Amino acid sequence: MIALSQEQIDDLRELQGHCEQLKTEFVVIGAIAYQCSFPNESRHTGDIDIAVALDLPDFGEMEKRLQSDGWTRNPTREHRWRSRRATLVDLLPAGRELRKAGQITWPQSQFTMSLIGFNHVFGEARPVMIAPQFSIQVIPAPVLMLLKIVAFMDDHYRRERDLSDIRSILALYQAWSIALSPPCPMRAGWRERCSCAPQPARADGVSSPRWRKFRLLRVAWKSPEAASLPETFTHLLHP
Repeated sequence: MIALSQEQIDDLRELQGHCEQLKTEFVVIGAIAYQCSFPNESRHTGDIDIAVALDLPDFGEMEKRLQSDGWTRNPTREHRWRSRRATLVDLLPAGRELRKAGQITWPQSQFTMSLIGFNHVFGEARPVMIAPQFSIQVIPAPVLMLLKIVAFMDDHYRRERDLSDIRSILALYQAWSIALSPPCPMRAGWRERCSCAPQPARADGVSSPRWRKFRLLRVAWKSPEAASLPETFTHLLHP
């Protein structure tokens, strides 16, 4: 289980209760998802990033419920909430209509945030146990990297951290894949080549570490909105 404080767990229980009453779901994204995918990596975060499957009209009811529980909203950042237990939560409405539009424009500030790739957030999320008999939905590494790519391309100058995260995810995912590779079951005397055995490097690079990184990047970048690999990230494929 990932390391969350009891206050954070209690607040997530509270939020999950509201979602159940509104017949919707929430999914954890961002740094907590990074920790779930790579638990041995040290990653500090001061908040919890959450997407909730509500469009803006229904999200208003969620806001009322949170405020009645003592949560307060940041006056200058509409997605930022602080619970009565002092947990910071970035809450992003991403209902069906908002995902179809590919973005959300906040009513007060008119600030626009991209929702490209968020169909994968809800379609690919997996349950993660964070306390005894309590689990939450969290995005896996390929979806996390997809969101990082979208965020960086949306604002290159303010999202330098996302580029660093993309490089880290590629490296960690490659190491993780190698560690889980099964041993070759074939005897050393056999001439036939086993597909799970280490292969000589091919001219096209298919068996190289670069190819393993490329496969993860292609998995992440499988949204209909992004059919091709962005040239901005080709340098990340190098070992």
